[in-house]
Amino acid sequence: MPSQFAMIVRSSETLAGYCGFFHHEVDSKMEIEIGYRLDSAFWNRGLASEAARTVRDHGFRDLKLDYVISLIHPENHPSRRVAEKNGMILERKTTFRGFPTFVFAITRQRWLQLGCGAE
Repeated sequence: MPSQFAMIVRSSETLAGYCGFFHHEVDSKMEIEIGYRLDSAFWNRGLASEAARTVRDHGFRDLKLDYVISLIHPENHPSRRVAEKNGMILERKTTFRGFPTFVFAITRQRWLQLGCGAE
């Protein structure tokens, strides 16, 4: 499974960040996370939301995943908004790598119910 995809701004062909799949052990279970990082010069343009949605759709449609998560620091409100726009729901709070962390998640079933799988 590919892990990271470059986020390129088409108009300028500038690398804005990356988005993709990460494999993590969370609460003693292997999980597939949709993670993203974006250069601050490109914040508030919807790029992270667009990339996360594209990666989510690829995961469910092409890779036939059943469930994906996003791990978000509780104070990172912009990342939380990206996860919510991606159809994810706050599933639980945990400690990840020593830090309090929100686990947002979406199932294939929810993805289909949202109409995201329609071609």
